[in-house]
Amino acid sequence: MLQSEIKIENIVPGKNLSDMLVTGEIDALLTAQVPLPYIKRVPQIKRLFSDPRQVEAEHFRRTGIFPIMHVMVIHEVFYRRHHPWVAQSLYKALLESKRPCIEAIYQMTRSIQCFRGRVSTLKASES
Repeated sequence: MLQSEIKIENIVPGKNLSDMLVTGEIDALLTAQVPLPYIKRVPQIKRLFSDPRQVEAEHFRRTGIFPIMHVMVIHEVFYRRHHPWVAQSLYKALLESKRPCIEAIYQMTRSIQCFRGRVSTLKASES
C-alpha cells in the first residue's frame, strides 16, 4: 500500500513524460533512456546528482551494495494468495539470464588483454 501523498495516474493521451518534466507537471523521471530535454540541455532539466558515478562509488564504499539499475516487482496479492513460489523462480531466472552476460564480459576482457599483449609485442619488435 502506498503512502497517501504518493499519487499514481496514467498520462493523458497526447502527452509524454519529457514534456511533462519540462513544464513541471511531474517533478522527476526515472527511466532507462536519457530524456530528450536533458540531451538538448533544457536549462531546468538536470540530474539528481551532478556526479552520479561518484555518488554510486561512495554508496558502494559505505554499504558494500552496488546501486540498483533495474527493479522487478511482484504484486503482493499475486504472490501471497496464488503463487508463493514465483519470487524464488523469478530470482533464479534473472540469475540464469545474467550468466551469459558475465561470460561475455570475461571473454571481452580476455580479448582486450590478448590485444594489448600483441600490441606490446609489435611495439617491441619495431624498436
